[in-house]
Amino acid sequence: MISAADSRANTDPPPANVAARFRSAHALMLAFAAALHSGFVLSTWSLGYIDFGDGNYLYIGSRIAEGAVVYRDILAPQPPCHLFLGAALAKLASLLGLATPLFLARAVSLGIHLATGLLVADLARRAWGSAASGVAAGAIFWLLPIDTWWSMAWQSEPLEILFLVIMIRFAIAEPRRGRDIMTGVFGALAALTNATAAPFLLVMIVFMALRDPRRAGRVAVPALVLAAAVTAALEVWTGGAFLNNVVLNQVGTYPRGHFWGYAVGEFVEQGGERLWRSGKIIREGRDILYLEGGYIFFALLGFARLVRESPLERTERDGLAWFCLATLCSFVYVSKGGTMDYIFCLAGPAVALLAAGELIALARLVGVTIVSATEAGGETNSASAGAEVGSPVLRGLSVALRLCALAIFFSIALGPTAAHYRRLASQAAFELPDLAHAGHDADGNERANVERVLQWIERNSQPGDTILAPPFYAFASGRRIWSDYSELFIWRIKDLNDRQDENPKGEGWSKTRDLAEAIRNRELPIVIIELGQQGQLPEITDALAASYRPLLAEPYRTLNTQLGVFVPKGN
Repeated sequence: MISAADSRANTDPPPANVAARFRSAHALMLAFAAALHSGFVLSTWSLGYIDFGDGNYLYIGSRIAEGAVVYRDILAPQPPCHLFLGAALAKLASLLGLATPLFLARAVSLGIHLATGLLVADLARRAWGSAASGVAAGAIFWLLPIDTWWSMAWQSEPLEILFLVIMIRFAIAEPRRGRDIMTGVFGALAALTNATAAPFLLVMIVFMALRDPRRAGRVAVPALVLAAAVTAALEVWTGGAFLNNVVLNQVGTYPRGHFWGYAVGEFVEQGGERLWRSGKIIREGRDILYLEGGYIFFALLGFARLVRESPLERTERDGLAWFCLATLCSFVYVSKGGTMDYIFCLAGPAVALLAAGELIALARLVGVTIVSATEAGGETNSASAGAEVGSPVLRGLSVALRLCALAIFFSIALGPTAAHYRRLASQAAFELPDLAHAGHDADGNERANVERVLQWIERNSQPGDTILAPPFYAFASGRRIWSDYSELFIWRIKDLNDRQDENPKGEGWSKTRDLAEAIRNRELPIVIIELGQQGQLPEITDALAASYRPLLAEPYRTLNTQLGVFVPKGN
């Protein structure tokens, strides 16, 4: 009688054909995952207002394209790579005759995210020695709720992440001078896109210094040279405004004093009792754990497995582990004012790579146990990866435990993921949806939507006019903001710091009084103001009361803000 194994041997194709077939199958699976992700993202493209930063960077890019000198003319706390890419897209849109660069920016952002997923897949394939793990890592990366949400808008983090993944890919390749130089170059490019990348570059330099000081020098020198050259050029071009923007304004968003209570938490007296008040890291951390807790759980298990079992050479494996650990700690950035749970997108590549390795390993162990028990009639085959030892009862228990682990993943990871994707698809997670997704309330009234805000702007001003509005509305309507006052949060912080220091000549407080004077003189055809930001400043409220009338009886509510809409009295 011919055994099942002999039968398979007689019908299997030659090994070379099997390898080719499996390479094609993995590529197709990865392409399918990319297509699903792209289809979802494309379905969300509209005038919907995704997030403040998205509108701010779109506005800044368009103003640079018009000739404004960023950092000098426009307050912008981010380094230049993302800002100048936005300007290039605005110019390209103009050359192509597009009405707006909005969807060109959306397409480039999608392309950046897809490219990053492919690099994560390749990195995972090398890290685990498994094409299946690579496919899983790419698919998980494109599935992660936070990374997907943040990549849908024109933000700096997706480009930063792309540069960081290229950096680590060069860093863990076989050591060569050119690869080490490219590690430093891409690490510097990441830091020149967003300063949050600088610590991760430093981690790689320190790691290499501990293992091979020559490699550390080959990474550090080109990184420092590139960063210094760009900094010097921008300092000269902007008349000394560059470092003030990207260093002092960023540092200024951290709270003055009382940092521990603000960031972590503290006990406060309330009603005669001492109650614990959670700090920002804990509050935002809860959101991160809700959205990606399942992925993080398996990523932590995968980290231990990576250190034990990765087929990479020891230095490569440890370098990758250092990078993963560093980026997993990116949640601490929420301690900075204005930075929320979205910043954990920086850990997306590490979470995807580590979780994929662990999940594929678990799936294989379950499969090996079941197959070995079936084919051996309940006796373990010693060649089955040394997988299972003991009685059928123990083997069954092992399978049950691993299946439970996989069930945990599907319940605590995919449940919140599905809920978040529903919110993205319906634009409920957007700052303000478009008209098609806004719907109507119980009385049949139209809910708040972007088109309504743009209608107010278009009815009360002309294209090219100077108005006051959050930057997305100015960008979408083709208007300029008074004095390019687009970084609302940072201007508010600068004002608060000046008042705290009793410094009326400070940049923030002076800007507030200049804005109030423009409002009092009715220089702006329409004012749309966030009532929780500049709408709380007494100079602004007094000027509005004196010279403008509200267009609405009640504030216009968006996801996180309340808008006051005003036009000059007599209009």
